[in-house]
Amino acid sequence: MKFSLKTFLITIFIIAEFAAVNAFASVVPPLTNSTDNTAELSTMLRPRVTISFTIARRRDCQGFGICKWDASITFERNGANGVIYTDDAVKNRLIIEIDKTKGISYEVYEKYFSSGVFVMEDDSPVPAEILAGLGIKGSRTITAGKHPVTERSGILYVSVPVK
Repeated sequence: MKFSLKTFLITIFIIAEFAAVNAFASVVPPLTNSTDNTAELSTMLRPRVTISFTIARRRDCQGFGICKWDASITFERNGANGVIYTDDAVKNRLIIEIDKTKGISYEVYEKYFSSGVFVMEDDSPVPAEILAGLGIKGSRTITAGKHPVTERSGILYVSVPVK
């Protein structure tokens, strides 16, 4: 069976649409006489579809245009999007990089990152696909504790040890 880019895109958009409909199906609209429901509506969870794509000319990704897509759908209020990579200067340490203007809400920044320390109460295993993408063999866990947050030019850098 041939799986074309067109089929893939249609599938991703159908999944995103289905997820959005299901996310709002359980939300009951406020039953008030007020014409200003802004406060109530702002507390609803809105789906967030994050996409990444490769720009290339042909399907073999050797020129200009879009040739590969990847998407994830989240519904969390405390979500953040960023980049993770290994710290070249320190062994067994990862850097999580978050763009304040695109990868995080103001509320999440204020609550979890503005103090200059990101607190993790529990260890968190790093998913195998992320480790594979980073070229790390075996399993790793981000350890609980207070991890430093550095901000430069609107980019947050969280330095986390892994064991």
